Amino acid sequence: MRNAKDDNNSRLFRREEWLTKNQVKGCFSHLAAVRRRCGHKDIDLNDAHAEEEEEKREKLLADIATELSLQHPICYNTTDLYRCVKEDKLQMFNVTMLKTILLHFDVAFNSKDRKKDLVQKFSEVRW
Repeated sequence: MRNAKDDNNSRLFRREEWLTKNQVKGCFSHLAAVRRRCGHKDIDLNDAHAEEEEEKREKLLADIATELSLQHPICYNTTDLYRCVKEDKLQMFNVTMLKTILLHFDVAFNSKDRKKDLVQKFSEVRW
């Protein structure tokens, strides 16, 4: 790039456009990897760059989706209550614990409610 000249003996690339040895090496390494994946077909360098950009974009979108998604939306005392409701595992709590959890989330219940009733009230809550 430093010595490349056109027919008029003018430089083809400005100093700011020169690539380092590692940049050129990385480009050819990436191109070779793309060719291996695509079965040694002739691949345009622009296609390789476009594919690389698409991969980066997809990874970025996946990272954003992971970051924004709810990991543990309803937790009480380190227990993922959302998963317990979804997997129908509220029966593992005793009556006292269910009442404590319902109080914590301001869900009304009667003091004489049985375990079955408390689980039903908890399951009906729209989180």
